[in-house]
Amino acid sequence: KDLVIKAGGFSPIYKGNAYRFETELSYRVRRLNYKIVYDPGAIILHRRASHGGARVDVYSWNYWFVRNHILFVLRNLEGRVGKVAFFMFKQIIRILMRKRMCPYAEPERWHEVLYMVLKGVCSGIIDYIVQRDDAVLRFKDLLFSARIKDVELEEGIEVKDKKRDIAVK
Repeated sequence: KDLVIKAGGFSPIYKGNAYRFETELSYRVRRLNYKIVYDPGAIILHRRASHGGARVDVYSWNYWFVRNHILFVLRNLEGRVGKVAFFMFKQIIRILMRKRMCPYAEPERWHEVLYMVLKGVCSGIIDYIVQRDDAVLRFKDLLFSARIKDVELEEGIEVKDKKRDIAVK
C-alpha cells in the first residue's frame, strides 16, 4: 500500500475500459527503482463497478483503448510522437484487414471502428495537452519536440520535475 501511494496511486485520467491505468502505475513503480514480480499465488478481490470496463460496446471499447494508450505514451515514454504515429499506423492496418481488437466482440461496422479509433487519438492528444497547468508547454513539446531546458531558458520557467520533463510556472 505504501509503495502504491509513493508512486502516486492509480491515475483517474484513464476512463472507459480503464486500459493502461495499471500499466502507468507499474511504470511509475519501476521508475522508483522497484522490481515488479509475478506471484502465481496472489489473490485479488476485484470490486465490480456498475459500468465501464468490459461492459462497453465494441465501438466504445476501441475508442477507450486508443485514447488511453495515446495518453499513456504521451505521458510516459520517450520518442512519443513517433510511437503515437506508429501506433496509429498499426491500428489503421488492423482495421483495414478487419482484425478484431476488442477481446469479447466482433464489430460489424468497421467504418465505425475507424471513426472511434480516430476519435480516440484526437481525444487522447487533447486530454494530454489540457490535463495540467502547463498545457501550452505540453502542446509546444508535442508539436516541436522542444526540450524543457530550451523552454526554461527562453521563457524563464522553473523545471519542477526533471525526470519527467515537466515544467510549471
